[in-house]
Amino acid sequence: MELKLRYSSPAPDSDEGWENYSLPIGCSYFGANVFGGTEYERIQITENSLENPDWLGGLSSFADIFIRFSDERVVRGYERGLDLDHALAYVDYSLDEAKVHREYNNDNQMIREAYFGIDGKTVNMPQGYAAI
Repeated sequence: MELKLRYSSPAPDSDEGWENYSLPIGCSYFGANVFGGTEYERIQITENSLENPDWLGGLSSFADIFIRFSDERVVRGYERGLDLDHALAYVDYSLDEAKVHREYNNDNQMIREAYFGIDGKTVNMPQGYAAI
């Protein structure tokens, strides 16, 4: 049986979006939450040694990473999900005829992000990064 959580829209870019709708990846003390945006992606990093016991179960936000995409084509067929069998978050959608697939996982305490274009079409690669 396939174990996946699936959503048809990105998580809201807010505290409520982080707490209730973003997709968590990681281990017990280091991880990230993926929001799944199409104009920009927000990856919120948490780290347990910066523990804050009075806030959100003891986890503290270590950093927010924003990745901006330049493509403004119409998004169709959006899906983001958390694949529990393979310990990864993903985002899939189409831009005109181009299909975009992004994957995120936490492998050996390193957050990995990968971009895939399907069918050889042009995809929207990151145009800028910002860490807060």
